[in-house]
Amino acid sequence: MSLTEAGFWLGLVLGIPGGLGIVAGGWLSDRFGARDTRWYLWVVTVALLVGVPCSAAAFLVETWWLSLILLSVPIMLGNFYQGTTFAQVQGLAPVRMRAVAAAVLLFVLNFIGFVFGPPAVGLLSDMLAGSFNDDGLRYSLLAWGFVNLWAAYHFWRAGTYLEGDLARVGSK
Repeated sequence: MSLTEAGFWLGLVLGIPGGLGIVAGGWLSDRFGARDTRWYLWVVTVALLVGVPCSAAAFLVETWWLSLILLSVPIMLGNFYQGTTFAQVQGLAPVRMRAVAAAVLLFVLNFIGFVFGPPAVGLLSDMLAGSFNDDGLRYSLLAWGFVNLWAAYHFWRAGTYLEGDLARVGSK
């Protein structure tokens, strides 16, 4: 597959399932969170946990089209965090600080994602190239996908404190 074709297909996989994941994650968080506040963040926990095996499978299959189909699942589920994370930041920040809170959240997300993400994937890929040749990038992406387990843990822990935190700031 040429770089143009790869970019086209990857763009579709990132755009369509990613956008659906943002909406679905927000909707599910609101639906379950209305019954139990913890679920505003626990929906993300479940999504990340379900996405990890799909992500691993996407990097282990040999067929490009099957890989893209499998990759759509963790891309969609990995975007579940967006709606509820921004909503909770707005709910926890005092009214006069909400714009700054949103700006700080965006800065941190982008800084981690763009400053640390690509170099970390590339560094591990280079380290694995000696053992796996052309598959070093594949196994680097596979390995970094397991970071979502760590993220799931933190969303779970945050969910256990959310109701009390919202009550303390008067948002509930």
